[in-house]
Amino acid sequence: MFINKSLQNIQPLLFLNLAKGFIILNQSHIKKPRFEFRVFGENFKRALSILSNIIPLRENIKSSETYIVIKNDLSVNIKIRDNSLEIKTLIENNNFLQKWKPVLKIDFPLDKETLKNEVFPYLKLNETILLKEQLYSQKQFLQLFENKRSIIISKVKKERTFYIFESILCEVTKVNLQDSDITTLCLETENKEELKSFISFLKLDKIKNTSYPKMLASL
Repeated sequence: MFINKSLQNIQPLLFLNLAKGFIILNQSHIKKPRFEFRVFGENFKRALSILSNIIPLRENIKSSETYIVIKNDLSVNIKIRDNSLEIKTLIENNNFLQKWKPVLKIDFPLDKETLKNEVFPYLKLNETILLKEQLYSQKQFLQLFENKRSIIISKVKKERTFYIFESILCEVTKVNLQDSDITTLCLETENKEELKSFISFLKLDKIKNTSYPKMLASL
């Protein structure tokens, strides 16, 4: 298992996996359910140090994103990025690894029927939202949730760098939220045992796995 490899052996191995890594990265929103492990803060410097010694797949990818957080259901991850609404749901959670399933990615504008039949069921609203328009832009969509106590709208700016190890996609992101900066590291793959071993190698197994919805709801 790779957890016994030296740092000198990691970089060439990752270099050999770059082609596979680009495939993983480019299919990131049409993939099968994947196990994820995400941490926020500054208590994973060893992991960042190791990743800094390997060749990035892509780096300094900047984006502005908006999360729609459901206060009473953090098992749904909804965000807007690059003019698309993306939704994934938590289908397995053992407090160490979480398995998320992408269920929807659709571009704006969104039509009325798509909102009613494909988006709103995931929001689990206690009240009916009257849809007066046939098409909704990003701005109009977000306005639907103004003054809804069960919904948190969080705007974030990200600068992401990606690495690959075996089947594991590693994402290091600088997040700007409410004029404050925080770093987050995410590891994801379909291979559960490989991910658990890599987490142990990076000395992250004592840190709590925290999703974006859970982090944003805690603010």
